[in-house]
Amino acid sequence: MLRNEFEKKDGYYLFTISLSAILLISLLTALLSQSLNIHDDEGNFKEPWFWIISAVLQLSLFACVFVYTKINKIDYLKATRIKSKINFSTLILAVVLGVGVFCTVNPIQLWILQALSKIGYTVTSSVPIDNGILNTVLLILVVVVLPAFCEEQLFRGVITNGLSKKGLINACLISGALFMIYHVNPAQTVHQFIMGVLLAYIALKSMSIIPGMLIHLINNLIVVIVAKTTEEGAGDAFILKYWYIFLFGGLIITSLALYAFIQKTKHIKIEKQDTDQPVTVQKVLTLDSVRNKSNTKKSVSEIMVLAAGIAICVLFWLSNFVSGLSK
Repeated sequence: MLRNEFEKKDGYYLFTISLSAILLISLLTALLSQSLNIHDDEGNFKEPWFWIISAVLQLSLFACVFVYTKINKIDYLKATRIKSKINFSTLILAVVLGVGVFCTVNPIQLWILQALSKIGYTVTSSVPIDNGILNTVLLILVVVVLPAFCEEQLFRGVITNGLSKKGLINACLISGALFMIYHVNPAQTVHQFIMGVLLAYIALKSMSIIPGMLIHLINNLIVVIVAKTTEEGAGDAFILKYWYIFLFGGLIITSLALYAFIQKTKHIKIEKQDTDQPVTVQKVLTLDSVRNKSNTKKSVSEIMVLAAGIAICVLFWLSNFVSGLSK
C-alpha cells in the first residue's frame, strides 16, 4: 500500500539528501575540471558544460525525490500533489498573486543589492547569453522550465506538504527559509524567502503545486526575457527609476489577488496537529513510554539530518558572500 502524503521527516531527509547530491556533483565537476578545460579565464563554465552541469544539478533534485518515493513506497504523483485537481480561477488568482509579489519585491531587492555594493559586494552572472536560437532554447529549458519543475516538486511538493501538520504559518515560514538558504545567493536572500513563503502558502491553500510551478516558470521567464532583450543592467535601472510603480502597483495587485485567493480557498483549513498525542487514552503506561522515547529519538534524528543540510547551505552562502567581496 503506497502512502499518499509526505511527513515532516520526509521533507527534512530529502532537503539534506538533495543538497548532498548537489555537493557530490560539484565535487565530481571539480575533479573533472582537472583533466578537462571546462572553465573560462574568469572561472565560469564554458558552453556546453554550463548547460550540461546546470541540467544535471536540477535533474538531481527530481531523481532524489523520485527514488526516495520508490524506496519508501510513496505515491510520487499524489504525495507531491502534482496529480491533483485545481480550479481554473484559483490557478489564475495564484498566478496574479505571484506576479504582484514579484513586482513588489524587485525594487526592494535592488535596494538591498545597492547596499551590499557599498561594502564591496559584486554580483556577476555566469549564465551564457547570446542572440542565437539554440541559446534561447537552452535558456528556456535549463533556466526556466527545469527549476520550475524540479525545485517545486521538492520544496512545495515534499517539504511544504510534509510540514503541513505544523500548521499553515509554520509550514510556510520553515519551507520559505529552507528555499531561501538552498539558493545560497546573498544578493537574493530576502527575495527567495518572500517568494518561498508565498509559493508554500499557495501550494497548501490550493492543494496543488501546479500554481507554484507556473509562478516559478513565469518568474524565471521574465528574468530571461529582460536579459535577452536589454543591455546588461538596463532592466535594473528601469525598475529603480520607476520603483514607485513597481512597489505600489505590485502592492495593489498583491492585495487584491490575495483577498480574492483567500476568499476562494477559505474552505481549505491547514491546522496544526499534535502527532505525538496518543490515538486513544486507553494505553498501557509502559507502552506509552516506549513509544514516546522512540518518537523523541526519531525527532532528534530528523533535526540532525536537517541541521546537516542547513550547515552545507550556510557554508556555501558564506563562500559566495566572501567570493562576491573579493571580486
